[in-house]
Amino acid sequence: MTLLRERELLAMEYLDRHWDELPCEELPLKWIAELAQEFDAALEDRWNEWRATK
Repeated sequence: MTLLRERELLAMEYLDRHWDELPCEELPLKWIAELAQEFDAALEDRWNEWRATK
């Protein structure tokens, strides 16, 4: 699986997990920043796991 596809799957996973927290019309910047931070941390973990197997 390519890293880009892995990023897409992670993004969908996070959106699914937090969908009920989303406001109806717009996303507050604080929520976006927190989600991006969590996403980046998860991506880094997956990247490190992948590198350890190579």
